[in-house]
Amino acid sequence: MAFTKLVFSVLLAGLLAACSQPQTYDSLYKGKQGPFDVQVYDDIVLTDPVHPRDVRFRVMTPAGEGMFPVVVHSHGGFCPDTYDAITAHWASHGYIVIAPYHPDSPHNAEKPDMSIIVQRRVRDLSFAVDALDDIVAATEFTGAADRQSIAVTGHSFGAGMALMKTGLFMLDEYKAPWSPGDDERFSAAIYLSAPGGEEGVENAFADLRVPFMATGGSLDKGRLEPGDMTLADFRSQVFLKAPPGDKYLVILENADHYLGGLICNAERGGDPDPDGIEIFRAMTTAFLDAYLKDDTAAQAFLRNADVAALTAGRADYRQK
Repeated sequence: MAFTKLVFSVLLAGLLAACSQPQTYDSLYKGKQGPFDVQVYDDIVLTDPVHPRDVRFRVMTPAGEGMFPVVVHSHGGFCPDTYDAITAHWASHGYIVIAPYHPDSPHNAEKPDMSIIVQRRVRDLSFAVDALDDIVAATEFTGAADRQSIAVTGHSFGAGMALMKTGLFMLDEYKAPWSPGDDERFSAAIYLSAPGGEEGVENAFADLRVPFMATGGSLDKGRLEPGDMTLADFRSQVFLKAPPGDKYLVILENADHYLGGLICNAERGGDPDPDGIEIFRAMTTAFLDAYLKDDTAAQAFLRNADVAALTAGRADYRQK
């Protein structure tokens, strides 16, 4: 099986070379590159027997021994390529990151059937867990995947998929026998720029069952209309309407949907925002460490850190 292998230090240097030098937030939790080199495999293709089709995966593994938690990541609509500034950071801190190329990825030769795009995307995330052993076997990873510690993450449209895998109320039009929503194998979630509307369904977020961190920005427009809400409020709705307990929110002042083209779509957004990348990396890594590794330092950071002060007032951080 063909794959491409890269090393994280080279990868991330290339990603940020064209950006202005980010501010240093020395007191944030693990905002800098982690202790593991990262191997990247970009062309792992497996056949999903449940809804028969070939699914391609981008996989990042830490170069080390031991047991590592797993993160399954869902990309934004039609933009699978530009997440390494965050996902490779997670891998450098000891996570296996598996990112399906959903049917709307431009890398797929087959034109997507948009009438079932949600169902297929939702299925891809569960298939990544179903096929975890085969995915890992297709790499040179020498450690082991911790099947008891798996998070689902997503950005924008992908955040909607992550919500569906963790308890979001699903309309009948999005249900399919081969693509069920909630998957109890996901024990934590990160929703990057999650959709804020409930599509006319009262209490759509009431059954979100896992610890999660939601993020967004005051310029976080994306493809959805916020109605009468500010963009920051729109991206906060998941947090505000979810039940309390192990829920976190990070909203960045002057952050747009693409962090200036550093995630999702390099051609959209304002000026490149490496500061925003660093803040999101730090906060999401703290969340993953707290809930997938049971790390007491990460738990203390999430409970006690004055994130607004640590980010010179840029981050509005809330928990409940």
